[in-house]
Amino acid sequence: MGFRRLLIEVSRHHSQCRQIRNIHSCSYHTSLKFGVNGGLNHPIKNTTFSIPTSSMMLSRALYSSDASTIEVNPTDAAKELYDKLLKSVKEQRTAPPNNLLWSLIEKSSNREDIKLLFNILENLRKFRLSNLRIFENFNDNLCREVSKACVRVEAIDLGKKTLWKHNVYGLTPSVASAHSLLLYAKEHKDVDLMVDVMKLLKANDVPLQPGTADIVFSICYETDSWELMCKYAKRFVKAGVKLRRTSFDTWMTYAAKLGDIDNLWKIEKLRSGLMKTHTIGSGFSCAKGFLIEHKPEEAAVVIQAVTQTLPEAKRPDIMAELEKMVSEWPLEVIKSRKDEDKMALAGGLQADIPVMIDSLLRLGVKTNEDEKDLEEDEICIDNSNKDSEFGNNNGGSSSVRKDDTNKPPMEEPSYWPPTFYSPGNIGINDGVNVHEDNFEVVATIEIPQTKEIRMSNQPPMTANNMTTLLT
Repeated sequence: MGFRRLLIEVSRHHSQCRQIRNIHSCSYHTSLKFGVNGGLNHPIKNTTFSIPTSSMMLSRALYSSDASTIEVNPTDAAKELYDKLLKSVKEQRTAPPNNLLWSLIEKSSNREDIKLLFNILENLRKFRLSNLRIFENFNDNLCREVSKACVRVEAIDLGKKTLWKHNVYGLTPSVASAHSLLLYAKEHKDVDLMVDVMKLLKANDVPLQPGTADIVFSICYETDSWELMCKYAKRFVKAGVKLRRTSFDTWMTYAAKLGDIDNLWKIEKLRSGLMKTHTIGSGFSCAKGFLIEHKPEEAAVVIQAVTQTLPEAKRPDIMAELEKMVSEWPLEVIKSRKDEDKMALAGGLQADIPVMIDSLLRLGVKTNEDEKDLEEDEICIDNSNKDSEFGNNNGGSSSVRKDDTNKPPMEEPSYWPPTFYSPGNIGINDGVNVHEDNFEVVATIEIPQTKEIRMSNQPPMTANNMTTLLT
């Protein structure tokens, strides 16, 4: 009899906890120990039963890292405006004042506010159709501000809905709404979001604009996405979008940075068909292309054309770009090349850059540049781990000079890694190391700090000559 009473007691406790176990699955349990004999004539051992505890479940739900993000309630200001709009539509059956909707858009400060905004847009859409017989969507300005509000509170998934052609909110997709999302992608360097927006623009027949290309190109450049840039550039050109100078500058600068001269000249041919004069970005990109092709004189001609075309206020920018071209760009383009091409390219640039400077002087662009100092500069490539590829069996560093054929090979320096400093002209780039796996490029090519460009009385290059030169 006592044993039956014990079973009944255990069954009762088990049935009380069964409902909790069915609702919440939890690995935490508590133990109930029955240490009494329950009326039995002989003692029994302590029996342990595992029963889930609701308080432990609640603790896990609140503090577990697996739980979803904390739900945020709508702000009081947004909820008040939403209630007024909904009351006007549902109860009073009248069109609410426009300023209420605009205020709701302006005061939306979190995701829940945006959800209320989309909900009231859906209700307003139904009211306009059924009561006012208005079949058109809301105006473009309101749609643009809705997308801006979504970006402001980082509700990007809701912002993408503003680009849907078929929606229940009365929103018309526009390129202005797309630009809000693309600018957010640019700020956060989010390539996936850019790709999603471009897909939505295509699926919903939203026409592309020159400003779209500007943003997309800048995202691709900053995230090192050359393939995507070429893909979308073809799409813009095929759609008949007239690219801006800034878009061409970004596109050509990227091609020159990678040393992709085939695409560089195709882009230049397209650019020259739309605009006759160079910008600093396009002009120096062409000059870099000529240097890669071992044509320093042509590179100097392009730079001369840029200096003659642009106003005097742009001369400091030209000199800054010339500094980058000499001190930074060689490292970038060498790094992008395959291992077997690095030595040849480094040697060509080391020989051609002083020739380009000399050609600039002969063309009348005075730079106060000491050619002797440039000849003393060198590009050192550490190929200790790749001796067999370059034919160097000594395991040291290989140096490329303008007159290597008349000088013995440079001895391995006492310090490591090797770094070259131009005597008397240190200051622009005091040794730069670029690491790619175990391959190191160290290069410094200097321009004195006291430099300026003074134009001579030579006649400027005509547009026809430039077109002949670049095509």
